[in-house]
Amino acid sequence: MRQAVVMVASACLLAAPALATTHTVTQTGLTFSPANLTVVEGDTVEWVWTGGVHTVTSGSPCTSSGLFDLPLTSGSPLASFTFNSAGTFDYFCTPHCGLNMTGVIEVQAGTTVPTVSEWGMMTLALLTLIGGTLVIRRQMMSSTAIA
Repeated sequence: MRQAVVMVASACLLAAPALATTHTVTQTGLTFSPANLTVVEGDTVEWVWTGGVHTVTSGSPCTSSGLFDLPLTSGSPLASFTFNSAGTFDYFCTPHCGLNMTGVIEVQAGTTVPTVSEWGMMTLALLTLIGGTLVIRRQMMSSTAIA
């Protein structure tokens, strides 16, 4: 029985995927920095505007692929896109592509993050296997205003 518990616990830990990450690319002048970035499926890339009128447009060379076309301006200083499939994704700034304002996002295959329900089922299965009891307690919180 104890060996089975250790095996199930080890399998859960080994199967636990990394959580999705947000990566930042900064627009500086007529460049994206970093211009080339490697992420994992499910990660988000957020482009940060610092000046001028720009876009973050998928495709190459200077031709939109239609996957995303995001403004990057004073009115939209942050642009983000979540990459849910592996592959290489070229992008560019529409008004400045001819000036080589381009970048590449390399998306590596990742693991799927379990939902809260799936984590709950794994916990319940482990507790059932070891004959444990799941106790849920609600913690009361209080707030104090400081004048």
